[in-house]
Amino acid sequence: MANCNYLDHKEGWSVIFMDVFESLNKDIHTFSLNQYDELLLQGTEEVVGRKHEDRVYQKYSTKYCPDCLNEDYYHRLLWDVSLVTTCLKHNKHLIENCPNCNKAVRINRLMVGDCNCGWIFNRSISRDIDPKSNVYKNQKVLQLILSGEMKETSTADNTVLNRQEYFKFLLMFLTLIDGMDINAILKVTTCQPKPKINFNKRQKADKRNCDLINVMISVAHLLVTRPNILLPNVIQQIDGYSIDSRNLKYNHLKKIVEHEKGRSYLLVYSDYLNTVTNEYIGERIKIKPIIEEKNYLTTGEAIKLIKTEDQVLKNLIHYGLVSTHKTKTKGGRTITLVERKSIESYMKMKKNSYTLSQACKILGLNFVKAQELITRGHIKAQHGPSIDGYPIWYISKRELNKFIQSVFVKVKIKSSIDSNWIPFEKANMNLRHTDMDTVSIIEAIKNGTFSAAIAEKTTNIKSIHLAKRDIDNFLLMLIKQRIKQYGLKPRELLKIFKVGMPTINKWIKEGKLQVSMNAENANTTVSRYIAVNEVISMLMEKKKLSYKDAKFYLKKSIMEFGAN
Repeated sequence: MANCNYLDHKEGWSVIFMDVFESLNKDIHTFSLNQYDELLLQGTEEVVGRKHEDRVYQKYSTKYCPDCLNEDYYHRLLWDVSLVTTCLKHNKHLIENCPNCNKAVRINRLMVGDCNCGWIFNRSISRDIDPKSNVYKNQKVLQLILSGEMKETSTADNTVLNRQEYFKFLLMFLTLIDGMDINAILKVTTCQPKPKINFNKRQKADKRNCDLINVMISVAHLLVTRPNILLPNVIQQIDGYSIDSRNLKYNHLKKIVEHEKGRSYLLVYSDYLNTVTNEYIGERIKIKPIIEEKNYLTTGEAIKLIKTEDQVLKNLIHYGLVSTHKTKTKGGRTITLVERKSIESYMKMKKNSYTLSQACKILGLNFVKAQELITRGHIKAQHGPSIDGYPIWYISKRELNKFIQSVFVKVKIKSSIDSNWIPFEKANMNLRHTDMDTVSIIEAIKNGTFSAAIAEKTTNIKSIHLAKRDIDNFLLMLIKQRIKQYGLKPRELLKIFKVGMPTINKWIKEGKLQVSMNAENANTTVSRYIAVNEVISMLMEKKKLSYKDAKFYLKKSIMEFGAN
């Protein structure tokens, strides 16, 4: 039995009632649900064979608040609006089924006072609803706008919606999410059966009771007022549909974003697409996104942004300097997108870095020596062959300046450089027969072993001069260490005995001097060494010296090696 709460010109009883009210000069619509048509039926058409009003009005059953009935026993028309589920006056959930037999409440039985099963309706106890809950807050906005007590509301971006606009968007979003998995929209994981939105009152769907409507309204209200929270989840669910279903849903979404006040929804849609890594969003035709700056770029867009060539981008991707997302579609197509953030990070790194070639010019060193500084840990590179395999070395400007400072903080600036100072390259040559290479000399400057000076402030290491005294002392130290370990070389005996090489060789041949060790040099030549005791004994014989004097004489001669 119909509630006779909605007037339809095609229904005979409606025509009769309208004629009666017209004869009484009364507006019958103020006594029927038709008064809400301007808000709830605006621009609608029949959906899947059902009239749109069947989705928003209850024409064959009703709901009630027992507290309202006890105060004044009459049926409130608002209860028959399907979207209304609560009594704001008493903070109660409306009752839609008889608490005793669980059958739907019929308006004729409600007005009689009891159910067919004998249950007295006004003795029911309804569930309380927390005024602080989202369900209550959403119902309050909906009912106040519906009644006209609230003339407008606003969205998160401060777009003001009047009554018609609010319900227009609310109904469009309810249509959009119809049939969708509620848990997927809310991103809720549960072992319970997955309930689905049932706005169109489809036959094979979850029963549309007040609890389901509360969820539907809460989701739709949030989509209208704060779309950034749930709309991305809705779009994600749509993208997983079959082509036909997907196109149908996108047709609904298109109506929303193309509304004169739908820009905020278009922006959320665009922001969502800007996080997608499994498609080229430029190929979206039905609803074109508004994206000023993409988060994920095609390889062509990436090449253009970096201002480079295809092979360079491939190297950057291969060695991990920029990040990509690869997805294979169901059709076998591979989607490759480059992360903008990683490109910007690379470009920032490049701007704040020197290549090794640039560092060489600043330091005044060749490529090999500069690379040795990296290998031995004096300069920390960000990228390079021995770090991540990338063929180009990149050193942060800060890191290189830090190294330069660590060297030149030990270098004195002198107005003039005299003969007591040796140019860096010459010192390098003088020390090449030792284990001191270019990097070792730099280390010696840093730790204070070699005093250093420059004529003017510079970053060029070749401009450094080293104290001749320190070089001589270092060489003498090496000579002493070598003599102590191996002995003296035959050529050194020339200075000690003041004789020629033939004489030294003769003494060795006659056995007067014994070669204590033969050592092969790096250039494959062989060096002979005479033990210190052998030399002292020969000094005692040739110079007629005591052991003590011979030892002193030898020590004095060795000291002269360093001076020369």
